[in-house]
Amino acid sequence: SMPYLGQAVKTYLDEQNIFYGDDLIEKTMPLGLYGITLYFIEKYGVKASSDEIYNWFLARLCPEYDEKIPLKPHAAELILNLRARGNTCDMLTASPHSIIDKCAERNGLTKLLTHCWTVEDFGNLKKNGTQIYFEVARRLGAKPEECALLDDNIEALSAAKNAGFSA
Repeated sequence: SMPYLGQAVKTYLDEQNIFYGDDLIEKTMPLGLYGITLYFIEKYGVKASSDEIYNWFLARLCPEYDEKIPLKPHAAELILNLRARGNTCDMLTASPHSIIDKCAERNGLTKLLTHCWTVEDFGNLKKNGTQIYFEVARRLGAKPEECALLDDNIEALSAAKNAGFSA
């Protein structure tokens, strides 16, 4: 989903005539939609409320998640392979339930995974901080060093590694 969310992030700022740096995607992807709205207000001085920004994103992204966003290549096979080896597999995404749940169902993830978590389930903790990974391990009844994170965001991977996860 990162290409779709990344494009929406750029489109929103472009529509507001706000200049952003090359690190925009790297900085915003681990934040989740709610975190992105706060980032826009704090970093760029966007005058809209966080609810207005959030709703703009939902309107833009719901059709993409509902109908288009596929699994990454070989993701289902990887999950099945890990489960066959006795591992539990869970999802943690920065996308909210309001847009991810239908996408997860359409792509068969709800049948493959034990939990489909979003940052919302953790009080909107950010995936680029260690606290969420400690909480994930606690909820799984595992030690951080017994957990691994596969992700496509370097900041999330670094945070999980700093929390003791394999990444």
